Amino acid sequence: METVKAYEVEDIPAIGFNNSLEVWKLFPASSSRSTSSSFQ
Repeated sequence: METVKAYEVEDIPAIGFNNSLEVWKLFPASSSRSTSSSFQ
């Protein structure tokens, strides 16, 4: 879980929020859920 968090944090500013959402879609549902929880 920690790895995913670190990745999402570095990913957002790197490619942008819009692109980030697309990337998350590619990830498994589990990963997507983790990111959603982090945002909330």
